Amino acid sequence: MNELPFSKYKFTHRSIKDISKTADLGSEDELQQKCEEWLKEEKIPYIHIGKAIYKDVKIRKKYRGIPDLIIFKKDKKYDKCLLVELKSLRGKTSQGQKNWAGGLNIYLLRSFQDFKELVLSFYNE
Repeated sequence: MNELPFSKYKFTHRSIKDISKTADLGSEDELQQKCEEWLKEEKIPYIHIGKAIYKDVKIRKKYRGIPDLIIFKKDKKYDKCLLVELKSLRGKTSQGQKNWAGGLNIYLLRSFQDFKELVLSFYNE
């Protein structure tokens, strides 16, 4: 089993792993906004490919399934990134998201508190 150094969560294979302990009651968009506001406040570098970019059909096909947030960290030897998919209480991953995950570990989270804990553990490894 592959244990990531910044996390206590284990992957049996590279995939999307739902590590949520709790779930916020709001929508996925509300959770996304809250997480992005916190990242900005903490000056943590990240990217989010917003829904507006998906209006172009070619771009939509190319980036279908990309994680909601890609969070970056400069390490002593390497640059690292954390891939996060955010979902509401009943939200499910799409086939595109499962396909995109091929070969990568993507964390699925349903609450701001779980998101914050994961990012802080990523930065404190």
